[in-house]
Amino acid sequence: MNWLCGCSISVCLCLGGAGPAEAQAPVPTPSAAPASPDFLTHYNFHLSADALASGDERFSWQTHFGGDLDLVDYVAGRVNVLADYEAVLGREFRRFDPNQGNYTREG
Repeated sequence: MNWLCGCSISVCLCLGGAGPAEAQAPVPTPSAAPASPDFLTHYNFHLSADALASGDERFSWQTHFGGDLDLVDYVAGRVNVLADYEAVLGREFRRFDPNQGNYTREG
C-alpha cells in the first residue's frame, strides 16, 4: 500500500509540473475582408530545410517550401494561387539528390 501511494504522488507531481505544449511556427491568422475589391491583398510564403540524423545516404535532408497569394479580393470571396513542395533529399549521386517529392498546386 505504501509503494502505491508513493507511486501515485510521483505521477501527480510529474504531471502537475508539465508545461503547455507550443507549436514551433505560428499559425497564420486570416486577414479581415476589405470594404471594396482589391488586388494582391495577402500573401504567405515559407521555406524550411532540416538535416536528418540518419546513417542512410538516401535520407539526408527534409525540405518544405511554397506559398500562397491572393490575386484579387472581391469582398464576397477571393482568387488565390497556392504552390507547395516537400522533398526528402539524399546524397547518393549528388550532394542534394531528391528521392521523394510531394507537389501541391491549387488555384
